[in-house]
Amino acid sequence: MTAFDVESAGRHRAWQQRLLDTYGPLLTDHQREACRLYLDEDWSVTELAEHLGCTRSGAHDLVRRGLAQLKHYELRLGHAVEFARLEAVEAELRSPLRPGLARVAPRGGAPKRFPRSGGEGSLRRQDPRPRVVS
Repeated sequence: MTAFDVESAGRHRAWQQRLLDTYGPLLTDHQREACRLYLDEDWSVTELAEHLGCTRSGAHDLVRRGLAQLKHYELRLGHAVEFARLEAVEAELRSPLRPGLARVAPRGGAPKRFPRSGGEGSLRRQDPRPRVVS
């Protein structure tokens, strides 16, 4: 297994965990418990079968059906994608500013007054783009 495969599998498992967190209450208690133990606690199918008192194929089918149901909910509702998008926006907003961008002022400083057709002035900025002040 290459590093790319391991990373991809990790992202896939993380996505399945997000789906379980989002749509878990919509599963049956049995499916939710099996998926939680399989994804969150990293139990094997054999351990699940022993815990649930069923065969390994029964435990595997239970997890597979639960994950399929979670994917179906996500395709229909799209809440997990929206939560991920909002978390990314929040993380970006909470991240510290890059060095050199700590103090930003508008180009040209404060707005300046310009005469309006011979009368008293109106407020107008020289350049709307922000500039970095050292």
